[in-house]
Amino acid sequence: MSGILGTSHGAGATHYAILLANYLVSVCRLRCAVLEWNGHGDFERMERICKGSVSEESCFSVLNADYYKCSGPEVLLSCMAEGYDQIIIDFGSDFLKQKIEFLRCDKKYVIGSLSEWQIGGFLEFVREMKGEAGYKSWNYAVSFGSEDARRQIRKKLKLPVERIPLSEDPFALNRRMIAYFEK
Repeated sequence: MSGILGTSHGAGATHYAILLANYLVSVCRLRCAVLEWNGHGDFERMERICKGSVSEESCFSVLNADYYKCSGPEVLLSCMAEGYDQIIIDFGSDFLKQKIEFLRCDKKYVIGSLSEWQIGGFLEFVREMKGEAGYKSWNYAVSFGSEDARRQIRKKLKLPVERIPLSEDPFALNRRMIAYFEK
């Protein structure tokens, strides 16, 4: 089970969750569920655009990945019983509210932005999580901000902050994105 948490609103946690799901489904050939475990409503908007309408069902599929709108513990248990190879949980950006559930995930992805108006969220996240077991080994990644800022943060915080390759469309994997996930 993989948890994805953004350090600020708009940092790209949902975009990353969709990218990861498409990689796992199309390249690794795994059966994958993606749970929207936040109140943003992005999956409903995605369903409207991708499917042409919004159904009453909590689940819809896009490119062989199953997306669950407005999820919580009961949906997670149901997905675990369904026998998915991989479950991805998009926790959104309220990391203080989602901390306990995020810490329960086997793989932890922290998506931040180093843009001047969002870097504070990244630093606040690190301050909050610093005492948690294994926090230095979590997967830290950024899409926004300068390369110089990323290098400085890596050095200052001693964390493996990676750059996510540009991905205009999370449903279209390119070679750079595949190489990123394979390392």
